[in-house]
Amino acid sequence: MPLPKQSEVEVPLLEALVELGGQGKPRELYPLVTNRFSAISEDDLLSVLPSGGNRWTNRIQWVRQRLVTKGEMCSPGHGLWGITEKGKQRLSKKRKSGPQAPTGGAQNLQEIYEDYVRIPEHVDHPFRSMSTTHSGPCRPPIPEHAVHLIGASNDAG
Repeated sequence: MPLPKQSEVEVPLLEALVELGGQGKPRELYPLVTNRFSAISEDDLLSVLPSGGNRWTNRIQWVRQRLVTKGEMCSPGHGLWGITEKGKQRLSKKRKSGPQAPTGGAQNLQEIYEDYVRIPEHVDHPFRSMSTTHSGPCRPPIPEHAVHLIGASNDAG
């Protein structure tokens, strides 16, 4: 099985955060997310990017960044990933609506673009216009006008 698309990993990552009490370290989350995809082969899990990083954990990291951009995840502390109230609401809505019909792996334009091009954090891009509202123990995002001054360290983790 090829690795799941980013959109297919979002809910399992949020569910894994809830399982850990709302926050966790990436090394705690990777196996929990992986266990939700029983069809991933050992070869897929060991696949390496040209940069030398693991392809699967890189995919989960990109999903985390996407969820931070949507306001569904945050960084409550250095090296910690957390779920926001908005992320919890998404899971609650999913549970109420029941299982969704498979989409046949269809991706939205953002996913297709992200699969081929990485957008550096300091670049102003239309896909960055999604909500970044955070709540709970999560720090607010860096104001757009200050990103170039201090970098994207607010969401490091």
